[in-house]
Amino acid sequence: MFEKLWGKYAGEGYEDEVNEEFEEEYDGDPEDYGDEDEWDDEDPEDYDGEGEWDGDIFEEPEEVNPYARFYKVIAVEFVILVMAAGAIAGFHYRNNDPARIAGEFVHGKVQRDWNEVYRYLHFKNGKDELLTKKMFVTARELNDDSVEIIHSRIKKVKDISKKHTKYQVDYVKNEERFSEEVPLVKVKGRWKVDGDSKFIEKNISIRVPKGSVVYYDGIKLDQKYMKQAEEAQTVDIYELPEVFEGAHYIKVEKQGMQSAERLINFNPEEPVEITLDYGQEFLKEAGAQAQADIKAAYEKADTGRTEFISLKLTGNRITARAAGKDSGLIEVTVESRYEYKYKPGRYYRRVRTEKGSVRNVVTYSYDGEKLKQEKLDLNHAFMNKRR
Repeated sequence: MFEKLWGKYAGEGYEDEVNEEFEEEYDGDPEDYGDEDEWDDEDPEDYDGEGEWDGDIFEEPEEVNPYARFYKVIAVEFVILVMAAGAIAGFHYRNNDPARIAGEFVHGKVQRDWNEVYRYLHFKNGKDELLTKKMFVTARELNDDSVEIIHSRIKKVKDISKKHTKYQVDYVKNEERFSEEVPLVKVKGRWKVDGDSKFIEKNISIRVPKGSVVYYDGIKLDQKYMKQAEEAQTVDIYELPEVFEGAHYIKVEKQGMQSAERLINFNPEEPVEITLDYGQEFLKEAGAQAQADIKAAYEKADTGRTEFISLKLTGNRITARAAGKDSGLIEVTVESRYEYKYKPGRYYRRVRTEKGSVRNVVTYSYDGEKLKQEKLDLNHAFMNKRR
């Protein structure tokens, strides 16, 4: 019975029926059969990604350049470098724009921001010890004798030269209009404000007592600034070739004298002269020296026909000061009461006594170490008696 059933379903009749159906359904090669895809013998190209193939799936891949990635990196870096160079060039141009520099210089000056102002300045002798940034800022700040809140703004910056060497800056300060010309110079490719024409005073002279030590804004002036003076025995002259406009501290010291400190605004047409007062200890020394010199002079004085017996000076009143405008000389005045004993002549036995007051003046020079007598006005008329 099984064989009969199989013969009906799996026998020759069934097999032929299946084969006919298969041949009718598929036109291509049965070996290329896919579950859902239909193949076309005429154009078997690569697969198109939508369920149909459009070529040989075993086609060899295209050859890849091993340097392609390297070339891409180089190209990207080149683009970045070009962009960075452009940004730097733009930044440099903006910071080196002469009109911008002139405007910001004026703005800083009006606001008294002297540290900011100094950034824009150029000085030919900027490395000189007397032209430092600290000295510039100090001189300007000392020159500002008032405290003021300032509202300012730049209105217009105009080039008034052919080579960008001078600009006119119009600005408003506390609602008032002002204008200032700003000279520029180009230094190593960068624009700067000409500081020499704006803030420099030249050939400043300082006269001090001979042998003095002079400090300019805290800097000790050495011999290179000294100039030979006509009155070289009593005065030293210091000449400063260039200094900043504004106020400066000058301090003068000398042994035996009181130091002097001045806040000075220089004027090239008027030399600065600083005199010193003598210290108390030095005056005592000068007074003692004067008394000794006066005593020695009386001992040698001409007494005419009288015979000198003795001279006593008491109640000495001593004053010492600079001799007139010349502080290199010291004038010591000694006022005393005297008691003079003498004989009217050689053959007189009786000793006479005379009392009174006398005034003597001694002038000294001082080289910083010792006193030297220059002049002695001795009053000895009371000693030259006639019978």
